[in-house]
Amino acid sequence: MKSGWCKIKIFCVYLSIFLLGSCAAPSYWPEVQGRVLDETSNQPIENVIVVAKWGGYRNHAFIKSRSECYHVETTTTDNNGHFAFGNRIDGVSMLHDRTVDYVIYKSGYVTSDKTYEKVNYKNNIKFLKTFVGSRKERLDYLFRLNTLCHGTGENKKNLILIQKNIVDEIKDYVKTNEEIKKLRIMRWSIERLEYGIEEADRRFYQGKGD
Repeated sequence: MKSGWCKIKIFCVYLSIFLLGSCAAPSYWPEVQGRVLDETSNQPIENVIVVAKWGGYRNHAFIKSRSECYHVETTTTDNNGHFAFGNRIDGVSMLHDRTVDYVIYKSGYVTSDKTYEKVNYKNNIKFLKTFVGSRKERLDYLFRLNTLCHGTGENKKNLILIQKNIVDEIKDYVKTNEEIKKLRIMRWSIERLEYGIEEADRRFYQGKGD
């Protein structure tokens, strides 16, 4: 009996060490700046919505790590295509390999592959290009883009700007009942944050804004 109890205690000790080893130390993120340019002309694009997503990976005991987004901030580019996010300090957490990624959005555009070229990626220069494709392809892109980061209520509030702009563009493309339903649900999720659940439900069932 004692032998079995000792094995359990030893296992618990090793498990604690494993979990503690996964804890990340506080991370300091300096201010970051970047630019958004047109792929063809290399000219700056203003009023582009830029979302910064702080994320990392979480271990679940012996299960493979999965990525998580724990904080988001939103800004827009100025007339020179510049954007910036201030410095921040993250507390200790169970996340490791933490990074900050970006999502950029402007109606009628998509992210260009030039964004991911080594020199541009290093210098935080983002490129957009005019979207060329079908109505269905644009809708699929916008619905995917809307799924940015799930987390705390504050995170969701920081996404309202880009979500409202995506909804405004989607309105020009929806045709089928299924597409209209998805649009209404998206609008309802935004209004829950803006007006509260009761008002959002009332507007949803009355079809306000459709």
